[in-house]
Amino acid sequence: MRFAYLLVPLLLAACSSTPPPAPVPPPPALVPEADTPVEAPVEAILPAPPPRATPPDPEAAALLSRARALAQDALIVDGHIDVPYRLHQSGDDVGDATEAGDFDYPRAIAGGLNAPFLSVYVPAHYQETGGAKAFADSLIDLVEGLTEAHPDKFRIARSPAEVRANTAAGLISLPLGMENGAPIEGDLANLEHFHSRGIRYITLTHGRDNEISDSSYDDAGTHGGLSDF
Repeated sequence: MRFAYLLVPLLLAACSSTPPPAPVPPPPALVPEADTPVEAPVEAILPAPPPRATPPDPEAAALLSRARALAQDALIVDGHIDVPYRLHQSGDDVGDATEAGDFDYPRAIAGGLNAPFLSVYVPAHYQETGGAKAFADSLIDLVEGLTEAHPDKFRIARSPAEVRANTAAGLISLPLGMENGAPIEGDLANLEHFHSRGIRYITLTHGRDNEISDSSYDDAGTHGGLSDF
């Protein structure tokens, strides 16, 4: 028993003089180096399966067929197509199929378009440099040249009656509108001039205030709306 009593204090002394073992750190996370490629999942490596062919929808096909028939039967007018300025910029012949733009004769026929208003667009800078009227006249000349180059496809229309007559003759009517009233140049006599050339509507202004009215794009507020003119 005396031996046991002596052994216990020795063991206790030994335990108290020995520091506890340091905790073992967790293994580092396996983060790839910046230039180490990461294995992509199989889904990202294999090519995507081809899309399944959608079976034709008889109801949708019938509706499309009806819409095309209505487009060919009705008289369709488009109120604004930017062709004259496009002719000025690119020289495209819209009497034939074109890659650029949104209008040409084949697409108009396919869509049943009968009377697109060609917009005689006059940029606002002509209000400062002068020459707005002359530029508008040059664009109308281009439209007239288009009808002369394709008399079997286009004809200028100045009234609803002419639109109906052109449609009956198998021609696309080209009524004219003016985008920006700057070509009036402060002279009401120019209204008569442009009416005689086929213009049937005029938007008062465009990107900047002019002699007729303020523009919603311009913060100047020159007239507070319409001008006295």
